[in-house]
Amino acid sequence: MIRGGANISPAEVERELVSHPRVRDVVCVGVPDPLMGERLAACLVGRGAEVPTLAELGAHLEERGLDRHKHPEHLLVLPELPLTAAGKPDRAALRRRIAERGTALVEA
Repeated sequence: MIRGGANISPAEVERELVSHPRVRDVVCVGVPDPLMGERLAACLVGRGAEVPTLAELGAHLEERGLDRHKHPEHLLVLPELPLTAAGKPDRAALRRRIAERGTALVEA
């Protein structure tokens, strides 16, 4: 994913986010943005009843030493991640959901 000319590895961000105690599963995707090219969205399934906010995730990533420009700017909380026929996370479906709904997203 490219944000403002800088490459961001979604896998790197996912590895750090999944270490959060209230995150069960996470997939990061690029969302088109007219100013920056793309912005990073974290699509996650929480562990337990309470899911972390975008601000809490940012604080967690900061504690883990991840550069601020790699932090997600959108959050989509889902009961389960959509999967492709091959059983992998459906990143295209996640991008569409975010594009349709805007920035602060929670789906139950």
